Amino acid sequence: QDFDLQFWGLYGQKKELIGPLSGELYFLGLNEDDDPLERETANRNIYTSGFRFFVEPQPGSFDFDIEGGLQFGSRRATSLSSDTKKLDVWAQFLHAGIGRTFADRWQSRAAIEFDYFSGDETPNDGGFNSFDGLFGPVAGELAPTSLFTLLTRTNLVSFAARFDSRLSTRISAKASYRAAFLASSRAPFGVSGVVDPTGSSGRFAGHLFEIGIGYDILSDHVKLTAGAAVFINGEFIKNAPNASGFGDPLYTYMQVSFNL
Repeated sequence: QDFDLQFWGLYGQKKELIGPLSGELYFLGLNEDDDPLERETANRNIYTSGFRFFVEPQPGSFDFDIEGGLQFGSRRATSLSSDTKKLDVWAQFLHAGIGRTFADRWQSRAAIEFDYFSGDETPNDGGFNSFDGLFGPVAGELAPTSLFTLLTRTNLVSFAARFDSRLSTRISAKASYRAAFLASSRAPFGVSGVVDPTGSSGRFAGHLFEIGIGYDILSDHVKLTAGAAVFINGEFIKNAPNASGFGDPLYTYMQVSFNL
């Protein structure tokens, strides 16, 4: 942070609030202004108030996770210096998931999930309704790694199913499927810039398939991970007037992580 950018917050967690149920509350603030020597900004002064209730996965039992919040404040539509109009921010998000860990030697877990991040349905009404994901990667939630940013925490409605298993003491595997829709047919799809201001290209963005495998090279200290993701374009990506037309994105990766 500096004098023109501050990100701050309050956070509290209570383990085993009621039996195995744990809870969290938080309030996040982002305050930024233009710095002529360093950057131009959208002058975001936005605040995010949220909650989370969850039950940790345990063998032979169900678990769940629900999180939601509101975002409010003010900002400009773009970071251009010529854009001086202040917009009122009002946005929402919700994540919900339920899973079951099986009492088998593979520690298998199956889960279904739902995510909603609001979009701006009426861009010219003096308000800004697209949820701002602020900071942080989407890996593990909407993508296999933080480099794959097709799905982000804005203008998104999605349903997912995932399966994780530990094939041996060193090998783990995962697979998932996610259907992605636009919360607003008139707002851009994530950070891709693909947009149809008329809303006539539909809301279905596409299907995301992921697979991954991990191998513990040295106990819990060194791990090799590899995987792939393919996004099958839906009607919106195919029909939006500024879509690239390059076809279905395919992403593969391999990484080594060290935990010293």
